[in-house]
Amino acid sequence: MKKSFSLLALLLLAFFLGLLAPQAAFAGVDDNCRSSSFPSSPVVLGNAKSSVAVGSAIPGSDTFNSYVINCPSNWSDLPVALGTSCTGSPNWSLMPAGSVLNKTAYPGVYTTTGMPAGIGYELLDDAGTPLPLDSAGRHDMGVRIQTDLQTVPVHLRLVKIADSIADASFTLQLRLGCADNEWANKSTNGSTIKFKVTTKTMTQTCNMLVSDLQVPLPLVNTTNFTGVGSAAGGKPSVLEFQCDANANAQVNFTDATEPGNAGDTLKLLGGSSATGVGVRLTIDGNPVMLSPNEAFHSGGTEVPLQNTTAASAVEQIPFSAEYVQTGPSVTPGTVQARSLVNISYN
Repeated sequence: MKKSFSLLALLLLAFFLGLLAPQAAFAGVDDNCRSSSFPSSPVVLGNAKSSVAVGSAIPGSDTFNSYVINCPSNWSDLPVALGTSCTGSPNWSLMPAGSVLNKTAYPGVYTTTGMPAGIGYELLDDAGTPLPLDSAGRHDMGVRIQTDLQTVPVHLRLVKIADSIADASFTLQLRLGCADNEWANKSTNGSTIKFKVTTKTMTQTCNMLVSDLQVPLPLVNTTNFTGVGSAAGGKPSVLEFQCDANANAQVNFTDATEPGNAGDTLKLLGGSSATGVGVRLTIDGNPVMLSPNEAFHSGGTEVPLQNTTAASAVEQIPFSAEYVQTGPSVTPGTVQARSLVNISYN
């Protein structure tokens, strides 16, 4: 009993001392937002194929990153930052790091100092819509600044803006913050994202003959599923590619709904009404492991795509799509899922 009483007395004493402490005692409290996601140097690889139309995305260059930020509850800028200090927007923004962002002839596509001729970049939201510059020259990321933890997804893509693109390596630097008032990780320099970009001009390439292939799956009963991981309703199909002579490439697959998905089951699109089920791709009867964020050599299934002849030819990758149970029970409804098909050249 005596020990408990002494502890209570100490706690009460600390409480009253806190009440009596002058305001100056808190002057040294760090109220900056912080993020362990920094320093950040994402790698961006682009295959600048001669066949890619000007104004189109450079294949393989889509890069997905997420930045987790923690703003403390004593963040002194909070009442202002949520109002006027972000120049009309209370959201996190990406802005130039020591240079000016320049518009191009293509809406939503920009260049900056150090980027080679013929290449631009665009930032996109979760729906794949380009994020233009606002009146202050920043990309509004659409994520509201708040206290505690928050996540800002960043999807960057390279775009071909001229007929000719040379092989190049460069760094695209942007900073994540709110105007010049608050930064994602304590300071201006501490909040810089350095995109390490390498583009390679490809002359021997492969292009999908049907760029938006749709595979209608058959109707099945929920009783066809026997537990998590069980499959039903398989439907065979084939991907066809027009490949230049002696083209040497490889293909992987990424979940368009959840790009970081490293499993073997595609998540359902938002319009789906069924629950407890997903869609799985198989090749030669084996589940296709998805490649997170379109990256190669990251554990996903990679399929060779080669034309060993001296003339252009159509190469095929047969596959199947099937329903797979993902939850303890399956409820009937519509099912839609989407996979990105990525090509990398050897």
